[in-house]
Amino acid sequence: MSSNVNQPQDLERRRVSELQSYQLDTSATPEFDQLTDLASRIFDVPIALISLVDDKRQFFKSRVGLAVSETPRDISFCAHAIAPETTGPLLVPDALSDARFVDNPLVTGPPHIRSYFGYPLVSANGFKLGTLCIIDTKARHDFGEKEVALLQNLANVVTDKLELWRLNHLHHVGQTQWQNIATTSPDAIICTNLSDLINFWNDAAAQLFGYSQEEILNTSIKRLTDESGLALFRQLKEQFLASDSLFERNLHVTAKRKDGSTFPAELSFSTWLEEGGRSIGLIVRDTTERRKNYAKLKRLALTDALTGLANRSAWKRIAEAQLNDAVPVTILLADLDGFKEINDTLGHAAGDELLKVVAKRIKRAAGKPITIARLGGDEFALLFCDIEIDQATAIAASLIADVAQPHIINDHPVAVGMSIGIAQSPAHGAQLEELLNASDLALYQAKSEGKNRCEIFKPAFKEVANQQRALRKELRQAIMQQEFVLYFQPQISLATGQLVGAEALLRWQHPTLGIVQPIQFIELLNKKQAVMSVGDWILDEACQRAKQWQAYIPEFRIGINLFDVQLSSKAFPGVVAKALNKHQLSPTSLELEIVETTFLQKELDTVARLNTLRELGVLLAFDDYGTGFAALNLLKTYPVSRLKIDKTFMHDVTADKGNAALVKAIIYLGKSFGLSIIAEGVENPDQQAFLQHYGCDEAQGYYYGEPVSADEFLHRFVKAQVNETN
Repeated sequence: MSSNVNQPQDLERRRVSELQSYQLDTSATPEFDQLTDLASRIFDVPIALISLVDDKRQFFKSRVGLAVSETPRDISFCAHAIAPETTGPLLVPDALSDARFVDNPLVTGPPHIRSYFGYPLVSANGFKLGTLCIIDTKARHDFGEKEVALLQNLANVVTDKLELWRLNHLHHVGQTQWQNIATTSPDAIICTNLSDLINFWNDAAAQLFGYSQEEILNTSIKRLTDESGLALFRQLKEQFLASDSLFERNLHVTAKRKDGSTFPAELSFSTWLEEGGRSIGLIVRDTTERRKNYAKLKRLALTDALTGLANRSAWKRIAEAQLNDAVPVTILLADLDGFKEINDTLGHAAGDELLKVVAKRIKRAAGKPITIARLGGDEFALLFCDIEIDQATAIAASLIADVAQPHIINDHPVAVGMSIGIAQSPAHGAQLEELLNASDLALYQAKSEGKNRCEIFKPAFKEVANQQRALRKELRQAIMQQEFVLYFQPQISLATGQLVGAEALLRWQHPTLGIVQPIQFIELLNKKQAVMSVGDWILDEACQRAKQWQAYIPEFRIGINLFDVQLSSKAFPGVVAKALNKHQLSPTSLELEIVETTFLQKELDTVARLNTLRELGVLLAFDDYGTGFAALNLLKTYPVSRLKIDKTFMHDVTADKGNAALVKAIIYLGKSFGLSIIAEGVENPDQQAFLQHYGCDEAQGYYYGEPVSADEFLHRFVKAQVNETN
């Protein structure tokens, strides 16, 4: 809604004068309030405003979710939106990342604006009067072209209402001046005397109804409407004659054209006194298209545009209504497993297609819920009334099984899972927010327990959530206090049985919990801004250890896993070169493990950095090859030096024909492309023998040793091999 925007004084004076002619600084009215309420529901935002900007302030003709009725202009976002240099809407997805607004008191204090989207309201004379704007207290990076078009449509409806408002409130100027204004109006404007005879008819009226001025003047208004419309008109006229004051009313009638066709019309009825006489003015608009657009907007306010399911706002209203009637409800909160990988690899269009298919499967397998909604992203919610908990779990199992069936999206076979959290009233809460929180905690637990399953809420889950919040706080401290350490897992040559390298694995040396595994914090760490510095430290520490151990095993190689942001940095190849130079480590002694989704994103900058690293001599391992959507051409296109067989394929590889076939195929492919192969998750001699038989080069896993600290690795593996050799 800060701005010291300087518009040319004359233009700004005329703009403010135009705004004042609308006489909008009045109390709230339903015709505008229903539009801000609609905007709030369509975009699922807490605040929606019709904001008008005069010379010193912005005031709100209508507002949802905001207590104040105006603010100073110099802190308003909307002043930026109407500035001459702003073309189109003003889109601020994150005010904290925008230098114009980061210190704005409306951002740093109430209402704590984090995101703002405003579309200008432009008068018939081309002046920006203000905006229809929506505001959220969280960043919104999902506001794309579709959302802008929707906001524009709503702003157009508001502009239409403003023009009607202006014309309706011009009766104070007298009939002569009113008719002068009306002559050039794009709206159909008609004046009558008290005998219902038409005495003014503008060009827009002629175009709308088909009568010329010669045909219509001094004839009855009844030619233009049906009996019910004429009765409404005369009823208003009688009210006018019986009162001492002027007034205006809006009514909806069926209007008739000269050719006999009819159309739905909005008729604005205004009156005035002039030279002792009384006059009536009518503004008529064909509302056929408006009704269609408004009906569409109302549907959008209740529906998820992508899937056709209810949206979050509509779902919550239905759920709250059931709870208010004391009806026991059951909530199933569902989230897809593996959806992000599909979005990253096949693109957002494929992700959208998958969501449509999943929505259909949910409807098919859900039984008879009160309502189903897509809450956003890949999250869905189902609402049931009066069902038992075993019925809920049976429905959840059916949903999980149905969604898990293979999907074909744009000719690509894809697979996703579904995790579901279940909560019931009144056992798990009486208020909707309590139940949503409970189902969310249950969903989190389902994902933590291995995904593709459902969990019923238990009070103990709250303690888990509290631990997670504490963990986030402690993680910030861990970064500041440098509490991270590296553990190392040996990598063994299958030809010689000798130690040839290690994979460096991050651990958190927690001051009270001891060693914390990465599964408990790596997702949180990835979201921290300091993750880049942690990644740089891992690289430096791993290079230092590798150089130390090369004193015992000269060809020793170290492998490290990268964070997503590292390859997104154009400085990363230089950081790698600096670390190698600092520790005098050969580039071929460093292997960077790249996950499959990085290759599949096909970002040109990332590909260029990978090529730079390979030209430097650094080894690149294709981590977890075969677990996603890797295509053969990736092995030809990207500068990888090694494939890593994921540990999931090694499970029962000697008994499971499917896993055996996959492992053999990956080894064959790698060899065909001149790549070396390493298998993870080797836990017994039979798995080792299988890999040796089919030509795998190296292996790692608990059969050789679990990840250990640097000191233990030195004594248990490095020095032990040297002593054994000697």
